[in-house]
Amino acid sequence: SKGRIVAGVVLSLRRDARRAAHVAEHLRSALPKLAVLPAVDALVEGALETHLERRACEPRVDLDAWRSRALRDGLQREFHAPTRGQVACAATHCAAWRWMLDRSAPHLLVLEDDAEVSPGVAEAIALSLAELPADYDLLYLHVPPRFFRDDDGVRAYHHETGRELRHVCAAYECWSLTAYVVSAAGAAKLLDLCVEGLDAPLMAAANRAALDGRLKAFAPRTASAVDSRGALALAASPKTADRFFPSNVLLTPTWAPAAVVAVDEGGVE
Repeated sequence: SKGRIVAGVVLSLRRDARRAAHVAEHLRSALPKLAVLPAVDALVEGALETHLERRACEPRVDLDAWRSRALRDGLQREFHAPTRGQVACAATHCAAWRWMLDRSAPHLLVLEDDAEVSPGVAEAIALSLAELPADYDLLYLHVPPRFFRDDDGVRAYHHETGRELRHVCAAYECWSLTAYVVSAAGAAKLLDLCVEGLDAPLMAAANRAALDGRLKAFAPRTASAVDSRGALALAASPKTADRFFPSNVLLTPTWAPAAVVAVDEGGVE
């Protein structure tokens, strides 16, 4: 049934004691049936490379396309290549989608370990899912406040009756994979997207696919039932640092495949 979540996971960076405590004390307290999947750790030597080797390059990163896209977007040089954290983040989400498909789950709730859920999150998700068409791919559950929209330009309507949907709207520039529900078909499409080769961080690549119609995606119409403790600026502020987590994606070294490193060192022709 599309109105029932049959599985849910939280992606946990277990090395980080604060994040692990948040998962145990907040997320699994609010949603006790969540399975905890270990996040691929960008800062443990060899962990990312081993994961990619075992998982048939889920994801694959197209470094040339990444640099070209960054140049087109006018980004500073430091953003011309992915960080290890960005690649590990994508790998972790890929592992969650593979976990879902291996279990033949029709829908999967995915939470990153900095998600903060409201007491009514389960009901809010159920109401949103009940409005979605059977062939939906992705339902965003968290939209950063500065990007949130609920205007005529993003209205969604029932495909048969034409009735305006009360709980969801068409996806827009949501820029977050902190929390979402994905269908089995959506998970397969997202895996294909990653295997084809990422030229941008996963949240940007997925959002682009939602905007150009490759993913049938939706977003919440009301204030999000899920917030994030991963706000970079707030994590850096002395006044709010105790509530927010430093980024485990951006604040990591630049990533390069082993072969590229070997070329730089003169070891590969």
